Amino acid sequence: MYAKEFLSALDGFEKHLGKIQKAEGAPPVIADLHSRTIAAFPDLRAVRNSVQHNEERVRSKGFKEKNLDLQPLPNGMAPPELKVLALKNLHGSKFCTTMDNGSYGEVDISPESMEIMRGLLQEALSAFIWTGPMRHLPSAPKLV
Repeated sequence: MYAKEFLSALDGFEKHLGKIQKAEGAPPVIADLHSRTIAAFPDLRAVRNSVQHNEERVRSKGFKEKNLDLQPLPNGMAPPELKVLALKNLHGSKFCTTMDNGSYGEVDISPESMEIMRGLLQEALSAFIWTGPMRHLPSAPKLV
Protein backbone atom coordinates (compact mmCIF):
# COMPACT_ATOMS: atom_id res chain seq x y z
CA MET A 1 0.00 0.00 0.00
CA TYR A 2 2.80 2.42 0.91
CA ALA A 3 4.69 1.54 -2.26
CA LYS A 4 1.64 2.45 -4.35
CA GLU A 5 1.35 5.79 -2.51
CA PHE A 6 5.04 6.49 -3.09
CA LEU A 7 4.58 5.61 -6.76
CA SER A 8 1.58 7.94 -6.95
CA ALA A 9 3.55 10.78 -5.32
CA LEU A 10 6.43 10.38 -7.79
CA ASP A 11 3.98 10.37 -10.67
CA GLY A 12 2.19 13.46 -9.37
CA PHE A 13 5.50 15.26 -9.00
CA GLU A 14 6.47 14.43 -12.59
CA LYS A 15 3.07 15.54 -13.89
CA HIS A 16 3.23 18.83 -12.00
CA LEU A 17 6.67 19.62 -13.40
CA GLY A 18 5.29 18.88 -16.87
CA LYS A 19 2.44 21.35 -16.37
CA ILE A 20 4.61 24.01 -14.72
CA GLN A 21 7.16 23.95 -17.56
CA LYS A 22 4.37 25.00 -19.96
CA ALA A 23 3.14 27.85 -17.76
CA GLU A 24 3.80 31.42 -18.83
CA GLY A 25 6.86 32.80 -17.09
CA ALA A 26 8.12 29.44 -15.83
CA PRO A 27 11.90 29.32 -15.49
CA PRO A 28 13.48 27.38 -18.39
CA VAL A 29 15.23 25.04 -15.92
CA ILE A 30 11.84 23.48 -15.08
CA ALA A 31 11.81 21.72 -18.47
CA ASP A 32 15.26 20.29 -17.67
CA LEU A 33 14.07 19.15 -14.24
CA HIS A 34 11.08 17.46 -15.86
CA SER A 35 13.37 15.62 -18.29
CA ARG A 36 15.67 14.59 -15.44
CA THR A 37 12.70 13.22 -13.49
CA ILE A 38 11.68 11.07 -16.46
CA ALA A 39 15.28 9.91 -16.89
CA ALA A 40 15.57 9.02 -13.19
CA PHE A 41 12.32 7.03 -13.27
CA PRO A 42 11.93 5.80 -16.87
CA ASP A 43 9.13 3.28 -16.17
CA LEU A 44 7.23 5.58 -13.81
CA ARG A 45 4.30 6.58 -16.01
CA ALA A 46 3.71 3.11 -17.47
CA VAL A 47 3.96 1.40 -14.07
CA ARG A 48 1.58 3.94 -12.52
CA ASN A 49 -0.84 3.48 -15.42
CA SER A 50 -0.79 -0.28 -14.95
CA VAL A 51 -1.58 0.14 -11.26
CA GLN A 52 -4.46 2.47 -12.11
CA HIS A 53 -5.73 0.15 -14.86
CA ASN A 54 -5.11 -3.13 -13.09
CA GLU A 55 -8.42 -4.59 -14.28
CA GLU A 56 -7.20 -4.26 -17.88
CA ARG A 57 -3.86 -5.92 -17.10
CA VAL A 58 -5.65 -8.81 -15.36
CA ARG A 59 -7.46 -9.40 -18.67
CA SER A 60 -4.08 -9.14 -20.52
CA LYS A 61 -5.12 -5.85 -22.13
CA GLY A 62 -3.01 -2.79 -22.68
CA PHE A 63 -3.76 0.73 -23.85
CA LYS A 64 -7.09 0.96 -25.71
CA GLU A 65 -7.84 -2.72 -25.01
CA LYS A 66 -4.91 -3.90 -27.14
CA ASN A 67 -3.82 -7.45 -26.28
CA LEU A 68 -0.60 -7.54 -24.29
CA ASP A 69 2.47 -9.08 -25.87
CA LEU A 70 3.80 -10.53 -22.61
CA GLN A 71 7.56 -10.61 -22.16
CA PRO A 72 9.88 -12.63 -19.88
CA LEU A 73 10.82 -11.10 -16.54
CA PRO A 74 14.35 -9.64 -16.62
CA ASN A 75 15.00 -10.01 -12.89
CA GLY A 76 15.16 -13.80 -12.50
CA MET A 77 11.80 -14.17 -10.74
CA ALA A 78 10.70 -16.61 -13.45
CA PRO A 79 12.49 -18.80 -16.02
CA PRO A 80 13.75 -16.60 -18.90
CA GLU A 81 11.78 -18.55 -21.55
CA LEU A 82 8.48 -17.97 -19.70
CA LYS A 83 6.33 -14.97 -20.66
CA VAL A 84 4.70 -13.70 -17.49
CA LEU A 85 1.86 -11.38 -16.49
CA ALA A 86 3.15 -9.86 -13.25
CA LEU A 87 0.87 -7.52 -11.34
CA LYS A 88 1.91 -5.16 -8.56
CA ASN A 89 4.92 -7.01 -7.17
CA LEU A 90 7.65 -5.95 -4.79
CA HIS A 91 11.11 -7.22 -5.68
CA GLY A 92 13.56 -5.87 -3.14
CA SER A 93 12.93 -2.12 -3.11
CA LYS A 94 11.38 -2.14 -6.59
CA PHE A 95 7.66 -1.89 -7.27
CA CYS A 96 7.15 -3.96 -10.42
CA THR A 97 4.33 -4.75 -12.81
CA THR A 98 3.61 -5.66 -16.41
CA MET A 99 3.18 -2.44 -18.37
CA ASP A 100 0.72 -1.74 -21.18
CA ASN A 101 3.18 -2.90 -23.84
CA GLY A 102 3.62 -6.31 -22.17
CA SER A 103 7.08 -5.62 -20.79
CA TYR A 104 7.99 -5.58 -17.13
CA GLY A 105 8.55 -2.19 -15.50
CA GLU A 106 10.10 -1.21 -12.19
CA VAL A 107 10.20 1.87 -10.00
CA ASP A 108 12.57 1.96 -7.05
CA ILE A 109 10.72 2.72 -3.81
CA SER A 110 13.61 3.71 -1.60
CA PRO A 111 15.26 6.52 0.34
CA GLU A 112 17.48 7.04 -2.72
CA SER A 113 14.42 7.68 -4.90
CA MET A 114 13.05 10.07 -2.27
CA GLU A 115 16.38 11.90 -2.25
CA ILE A 116 16.29 12.25 -6.05
CA MET A 117 12.77 13.69 -5.86
CA ARG A 118 13.72 15.98 -2.95
CA GLY A 119 16.70 17.35 -4.88
CA LEU A 120 14.63 17.97 -8.00
CA LEU A 121 11.92 19.68 -5.94
CA GLN A 122 14.50 21.90 -4.23
CA GLU A 123 15.95 22.88 -7.61
CA ALA A 124 12.46 23.68 -8.89
CA LEU A 125 11.65 25.85 -5.88
CA SER A 126 15.01 27.61 -6.14
CA ALA A 127 14.40 28.38 -9.83
CA PHE A 128 11.62 30.83 -9.01
CA ILE A 129 12.16 34.40 -7.87
CA TRP A 130 10.21 34.73 -4.66
CA THR A 131 8.92 38.00 -3.24
CA GLY A 132 7.86 38.75 0.30
CA PRO A 133 9.44 38.05 3.64
CA MET A 134 12.28 35.54 3.88
CA ARG A 135 10.22 33.34 6.18
CA HIS A 136 6.73 33.09 7.42
CA LEU A 137 6.31 33.13 11.16
CA PRO A 138 3.07 32.59 13.02
CA SER A 139 1.61 35.63 14.75
CA ALA A 140 1.32 35.68 18.51
CA PRO A 141 -1.95 34.19 19.74
CA LYS A 142 -4.61 36.63 20.82
CA LEU A 143 -5.62 36.14 24.40
CA VAL A 144 -9.30 36.65 25.06
